[in-house]
Amino acid sequence: MAANNEDAVKIPETEAPSKTEKSAVNPIILFLRDVKKELERTVWPTRDELIKFTVVVMLTIVIVAVYLYISDQIAGAITGKVFGVASGSGALK
Repeated sequence: MAANNEDAVKIPETEAPSKTEKSAVNPIILFLRDVKKELERTVWPTRDELIKFTVVVMLTIVIVAVYLYISDQIAGAITGKVFGVASGSGALK
């Protein structure tokens, strides 16, 4: 813990409601006020950043899907050889 009061984190009085304020205000209203304050502090991406991030996510999804498909096909072929099951007898057929 803090050795003295100077090291302690101080919350500005304008942000934190007093104890009497907290008890007088509906908790849902207090929550919504806090949400509004947090959203005002949020840094939203620009349109160009959003497009770039979306492209990166979509490419990552495609790469992972292809990797999983290839891995599944290889694992299916190996287990088919080991257990003597004909390949291609998956649930989709």
